[in-house]
Amino acid sequence: MGVLRDYLNEAGKTASEIKWNKKNKNYYGQFYIGEQKFEIEVTIMDNETADVYQFKFYRNSDVKMFNDNKYAFGVVATIKEALDYIVSTIKPDILVFAASDNSSARKELYKLEAAKVAVKYKYNSIASSKGLKDAGFDNDVIFGIYKNDKILQDVLSEY
Repeated sequence: MGVLRDYLNEAGKTASEIKWNKKNKNYYGQFYIGEQKFEIEVTIMDNETADVYQFKFYRNSDVKMFNDNKYAFGVVATIKEALDYIVSTIKPDILVFAASDNSSARKELYKLEAAKVAVKYKYNSIASSKGLKDAGFDNDVIFGIYKNDKILQDVLSEY
């Protein structure tokens, strides 16, 4: 059991390099895990009250690659680095996270890593995915972070 735990810990620390491009207020990133290409889109949403960004990532391939756990954990580690970069660079009022990922285990890892980023930068977490969907965000939204309650309430009142 110790060998598996060590393997997963090491795999989770292995982030890939992300190549970022900025267009207006939006950020676009690409990274590779093995032969698989992944894309990140961080786009500002139409909102008059606050800077609300949506962070989406997806695999740009039809090839299945999550059969090998080290790749799956490498994706989680890379997304953690991307979240940290975006929050420290943009300093959004609200950031919602969306992923086309059928794995509930990975979704929980994304939530955990986002919570760490939220604490690091003194943000709060939006834990309810139902609440996010009710507010008009995409079905793939998993969680969100926000600066303070007033900003969140002002933004939610617009929907």
